[in-house]
Amino acid sequence: MKLGFSGAGNRLTWLNIPAEGSHGSGHPTLSFEIEVDQEEPDKISIGLMDMDEDGFIREVHRTAQFPARLLAELLSRRKATTEEARAWEASGDEE
Repeated sequence: MKLGFSGAGNRLTWLNIPAEGSHGSGHPTLSFEIEVDQEEPDKISIGLMDMDEDGFIREVHRTAQFPARLLAELLSRRKATTEEARAWEASGDEE
């Protein structure tokens, strides 16, 4: 996972998460990027990126833009499944 910061106050503006590859590992080149639109901060874009071996964007496969409030609403409704909660608790034991 990578985070991007910019602008006044060095605010978080994007998040890059590797797509899942075979056997649950991170995909070697595909990732999802979630980015706040700098010109319209109430808009968020999610894109599927194809990255080269140095982590630079080689190709953008698809991007969708939507109001940030929709993502906030979705996240406020989302509850972890029992399996997710167990995995989260187990990961805390490993640290």
